[in-house]
Amino acid sequence: MSFSILVLFLLAGTTWAFVPDDPEFGGTPSIGYPNDISHFTRNAFVTSSESPYQIAREFLARMTQAIKSKNVAVISELFVPEFEFRECGHYIKKEQFIGMLSSMPADFSFILKEAYYAGEPMGELYGFRIRAPGISQYSIEVEFSLYNREQKLFRGQARNCQQKQRFVSFSHSDDSKAIVSKFLESMKQILSSRNAALIGKVFDYGFLYNGCHATYTKAQIVAMITAFPANAPIDFSLVDSKWNNRGQIEYNVYVSVPRMESFKAHFVYCPQRNVLKSGSVNGCPIKGFTVY
Repeated sequence: MSFSILVLFLLAGTTWAFVPDDPEFGGTPSIGYPNDISHFTRNAFVTSSESPYQIAREFLARMTQAIKSKNVAVISELFVPEFEFRECGHYIKKEQFIGMLSSMPADFSFILKEAYYAGEPMGELYGFRIRAPGISQYSIEVEFSLYNREQKLFRGQARNCQQKQRFVSFSHSDDSKAIVSKFLESMKQILSSRNAALIGKVFDYGFLYNGCHATYTKAQIVAMITAFPANAPIDFSLVDSKWNNRGQIEYNVYVSVPRMESFKAHFVYCPQRNVLKSGSVNGCPIKGFTVY
């Protein structure tokens, strides 16, 4: 082992934000990693002598540090561009999945349950399964596939989908405008409470809003709403709505919020779960545009 590699390994330690589910770690003391995310270079953990469990454990340490940073760019480095997460019958794209991770509570934890060698395509391929409350709303166990040489995840899926909650049933024959109108009335009451916990339930965990100047996560949108004055109304005027081929309703609405001109926005609503999946602004106002 060269001197430079030896120094790298001496410096690379972390406080595990996940709990290894392995007897051999019963008496192993914690090791402190630097808080500087840039310390974790892409190939810093790759050694041919490491076991699948060690590789998964070390990647989870890096993943934990990235998520705790709340930095979307840093979290994005954990995934290949084409990453998808399969959640009980539907797929979540990389951008939405990153939005969900950046919204996880500060006290989250991962428990490594299993790790294994999975093959050679595009570099050493490994799989690992973790107990991860908060990543999927249907299951607390998820499985990932990792390109070890690239130190990036290329696929993920929720397990135990039979735990999926029961949904209210809707069909395309139902009037989408009536359904959205009812949702908007309920939403106005919830937003007026300025209660972050209640407001958070209106948005899907992977919700992203594409504004004129940036893309906002669920956590950022909730923070913006709760920052408005308590007596300032937030109102909606529905323009149109339609069912899409995924059983969701897409609608356009004029939004009136404090300190800004009214603007037109597009949203995707899931009536079965009563949450907004995504949103975007339809053209940016010339003046008074400060948040969206």
